[in-house]
Amino acid sequence: MIPTAILLLSFLSLLLALALLVTLFVTLRLKRRVDSLTMAAHNDPLTGLPNRRGLARAWESTRGDKALLLIDLVGFKAMNDTHGHMFGDALLQQVAMRLQSAVSPYGVLSRWGGDEFAAILPADRLDRQQAILASAQILPYVVPGSDGQTVEVRIGARFGVAQGVAALEPAIAMADARLMEARSS
Repeated sequence: MIPTAILLLSFLSLLLALALLVTLFVTLRLKRRVDSLTMAAHNDPLTGLPNRRGLARAWESTRGDKALLLIDLVGFKAMNDTHGHMFGDALLQQVAMRLQSAVSPYGVLSRWGGDEFAAILPADRLDRQQAILASAQILPYVVPGSDGQTVEVRIGARFGVAQGVAALEPAIAMADARLMEARSS
């Protein structure tokens, strides 16, 4: 009788260990999936930058006096229309990398949508970072064309700035209004 009980306990222990391993495997897969979905929900798939949700999260976690800078690309639509969407996507990826390097390490750059970006910057660095961003746009972009040849393009940027606003929505409204003023100038 005792050997049967030991055998039964061994079998149950093995089943329990197997159940724990399966549970661990499923839990890890679910965590990876949740992490992937969270990343997709907060980041732009083309540039990898935070999207609007990611911008809101970054705004909330940024401490101290901050400014919001909306960046509208000038001339992008014409390039996209002339050379096609794949060209436009490659150009946006290059623009994102260049702007990201101009904003980092002090701020957070996000893709606001289309050909617009938004940057959260410390208020005391706004002028310096804005100058760096403007100078980053002077250099040409070299993008592969549809015929396999590279195309050198230049695009500009307009800026709308909001400073001294604690909440994101009013900061967006202020920066957007200033961006509209810049567009009409």
